[in-house]
Amino acid sequence: MKVSVIVPTLDVSKAQKYVGESLKDFQVNIVYMLDVYKNVSKTRNKGAEKEKDVATLFFIDDDVEIDPEHFRKWLALISEDRKNVIWNTQPLIFGIDRNLFVLTGGFDERIPFMSEDIEMHYTLKKLENAGILRIKYVEGGYIHHSSTEGAERKRWLNEKHSVYVFLKHDRKRLLHVLKRYHDGWKIFLMRYVWLLWTIWKFLFFKRTDCKFY
Repeated sequence: MKVSVIVPTLDVSKAQKYVGESLKDFQVNIVYMLDVYKNVSKTRNKGAEKEKDVATLFFIDDDVEIDPEHFRKWLALISEDRKNVIWNTQPLIFGIDRNLFVLTGGFDERIPFMSEDIEMHYTLKKLENAGILRIKYVEGGYIHHSSTEGAERKRWLNEKHSVYVFLKHDRKRLLHVLKRYHDGWKIFLMRYVWLLWTIWKFLFFKRTDCKFY
């Protein structure tokens, strides 16, 4: 079973230190994708587009150290049943049969950063409800070397992109979020600006331009 691990990064040495070192004993192809687009969704999709001759794709964040025994179990789960999908949000650990990944449509490039994993999880849940795949949630097996740098910007981006995700997948939750006053007037007003941004994205941008086959 050919396996490619796609790692989007702005610092290849960091990705090698964490992901590369922890998976060095496995016969997997680790693809370090420089995020030249400043769009982690597009970078992951480009990695999947590049790796056409593999059976299984893993997407792992560049600041994650993987426990080898857990990774071995994740590989076994997918090998035993190609419907099984390995999933963890924040940090992203996502293992999937490549054909199933194509069915998801790839990561939504209209979300360049923050909440793109939540959007993918909604997509996977829809496919699971249709009986196409089964999500196997990660329980431990990693160390996340996360940074607090840019925390405020990340919070704002998460707020912004969650409006997009909820409009697309969970409109009841969107209405609840839009009516929340207790987060402060600034965020309250900005949510409506973000809603207009979201509608514009829907109208004029595609999920991805990548050709997975």
